[in-house]
Formats: sequence, C-alpha cells, structure tokens
Amino acid sequence: MEHLGSAKQLTPEERWCEEHFKRTHIRQRNGKYLVRLPLKRLFDPSQVLGKSRQIAMNRFQMLQRRFQRQPELQAKYSEVMNEYFQLGQVTKVTTKEQQHCIISKENGIESTCCTLPHHAVFKEESVTTKVRVVYDASCKTSNGKSLNDVLCTGPALQNDLAGVVLNWRFHRFVFAADIQKMYRCIDMNTEDSQYQRIFWHDEHNQPFASYINWRRMNATDIHSRKGSFDTKYTLMTYKAELPLAKEKFKIN
Repeated sequence: MEHLGSAKQLTPEERWCEEHFKRTHIRQRNGKYLVRLPLKRLFDPSQVLGKSRQIAMNRFQMLQRRFQRQPELQAKYSEVMNEYFQLGQVTKVTTKEQQHCIISKENGIESTCCTLPHHAVFKEESVTTKVRVVYDASCKTSNGKSLNDVLCTGPALQNDLAGVVLNWRFHRFVFAADIQKMYRCIDMNTEDSQYQRIFWHDEHNQPFASYINWRRMNATDIHSRKGSFDTKYTLMTYKAELPLAKEKFKIN
C-alpha cells in the first residue's frame, strides 16, 4: 500500500525551488539551519512586490482600535507577540521602505521588503494557545502582488494524508507528536528577513514600531503554504544522521 502510484513529476518551478534550497541553505555553528526565501524574481524579473508599509499600518491601526474595545484580547495578543522578543526572534527595523525600492520601466516600483499585516485567530479547543497571531502574506501590495504571489511553493515532501491514515490501520497502537515551534527553529537569511517586517507596539499613545522577524515564521502563522517546503526539506537533511528513524519519518 505504501508503493501505490508512480513518483510525482516535478514542475520546472518545483525543480528550481528544490535546487535553490540545496544551493543556498547552510548549517550554522550552533546547529541551526539558515535558509533563503524561494523568490520567483530570481528566475522571473516580473515577479516583484510593490510597497506594503501603508496598508500594513492601516491594518495595524484597525487592530489597535479593536484592542481599545477588547482589552482582554490585547493582553492575550501581547503574550504571543512578546514571546518573539523574549526568544530574541525579532529585531528593530533600521531602514526605511524607500531604501528597498527602485523604479523600473518594466515593473514600476519594485520593493525588496514587505511589511505583513497580522490579526488574531481564536482556537477555543486549544489547550495551550487560545489566540494565534496570523500574518497575512496574501495581502496585496501597491502593484497588486502579495508576498505569497512572488514565492515558490515547492514540491510536496510529505506523504498523502489518506495514505498515512491507511497505514495506521496496520498497527494496533499509534502515536501522534508535534515539534514545538518547528518553523521558528530555522533562521532566515538577513537580506530575506526584510520580507517579514511587522508592526507592533503595546502602547496606543506611542509611535508605531517596525520590527523584522528573522526566524522562519510558521507557515500557518503566515497564512500560506509557501514556508512549508524549506522547513520540511531541512528535516529531510537529517536522514543521513538518523538512518534508523528516516524511514518512519518519511512514511508517517
């Protein structure tokens, strides 16, 4: 049952994405991996972003007004956001959006940074996290393209869920586990982290502060499938180091 069907043929974009990861990822001295974003502009110059700061600021102002109406939401939201600071996963922005913009005849304004709006999603059934902060990478920039639009998805590396469920039927007992903050355990290249800018400030009467999240954001948090590929491919690189576990990991 594990061998039904034939191997999936990769599209040219998926092959490029895979080669890009192999060519650009590194393992740092602390053992953590550092990755680059699979930006389509690297093989298609038309796939660029416009400006994003203003719409992200507008959305943040809406969020701040909601906080004024719902102080209990602000408290829970702040807990989630402050964890980024406590873990050292964000740093303050030191450059303006204009410094990352050029004007071309073909595309007009091209930006090599992106400020992501964010909002709350409630998960009442969750035991640990009732409020999840979701970063909207589908938000359109000034040229009509979003961060999702200019990132490659990459090939699916995990087995089909239906096959995994069927495989469970061969065993009397099964175990489910989760890797805590898996996506945020992977570092982002400094240049590419400019695409993960966010607004945040606890105090309503203070100016907005803009920060860079330089750890790999969770694909679920980003509201996108785009971040999944490099994280899963990073896990696959451990196959040589963990030969006894690699088959079970790959199958399940």
